[in-house]
Amino acid sequence: MKLLLTLVFFIVVAPSASVHAQFLDLTIPSGTLPSDVSTWEDAPGLIRIVLAAPDGITLDHAHIVFEAREGSEHVLVSTRNKFADQPAITGTFKKKNFGMGDVANMSATEVDPSIRDTSSVGKLPAGFFGICFYLVDSSGQTIADISQGCTNFFVKDIDAPVLLAPANESTVAAGPTLSFSWTPAKVTSQTVHYQIKIYPIFEGQTPSQAMSGSSAFYTSDDIFSTTFSYPSDAPQLTSIPKAKGFVWVVTQLDQEGTTIGKNYGRSAPAVFYQTSK
Repeated sequence: MKLLLTLVFFIVVAPSASVHAQFLDLTIPSGTLPSDVSTWEDAPGLIRIVLAAPDGITLDHAHIVFEAREGSEHVLVSTRNKFADQPAITGTFKKKNFGMGDVANMSATEVDPSIRDTSSVGKLPAGFFGICFYLVDSSGQTIADISQGCTNFFVKDIDAPVLLAPANESTVAAGPTLSFSWTPAKVTSQTVHYQIKIYPIFEGQTPSQAMSGSSAFYTSDDIFSTTFSYPSDAPQLTSIPKAKGFVWVVTQLDQEGTTIGKNYGRSAPAVFYQTSK
């Protein structure tokens, strides 16, 4: 008889608790966000937030704040400490839909120095991240009756390599010590390798014509660092006497050989010239 009474208790009580649940429901429909944090509030539907309060909730100058994290502890972007600068929410609600632009002022954020960028609020590297939204009152305290909304997202769009040396339109000494370098791919969860291609430029050609008009004079596909020394046993560039210069380009690829980053992972080309021996 005791067992029967216990079962009846759970059948009656458990549903009544779920009826009164109040929470923030968070959806990122594509599963991805741009790396540039400042653009998150610009695109309608990019992030969808639903305040669900079946019994109704009255808010007076409340705010929805968020934290984006790498791992469980490392907060990269947050509006929690700048809650007062976020849009205020006042009224009585049972259900309310929000977009990122409705709840976030992206110019009022705290950004980890590791992702701060001079051209924007900050830029996340490619990889997986977590994001949580919280409802806080006018003093910044979390409203305990409303459960936080959390989800994960992926950042795919990363910058293509930027060629550093030889710099564009520079002149380098002829010989077997020619070195190349470029900026690394900012990724956290992928193994990246690089491909370098070097093309001769002949009289009357532009760099673009040189790259599209012939195959590369030299190609290396499996470079796992951002520096490369031209091999001494490879055909030397000085073996092309009619070349007036050379154009080089680097492409970044993931472990599957798929290009990653803007411009299909391909750098802007750079031209260099060699002095005669």
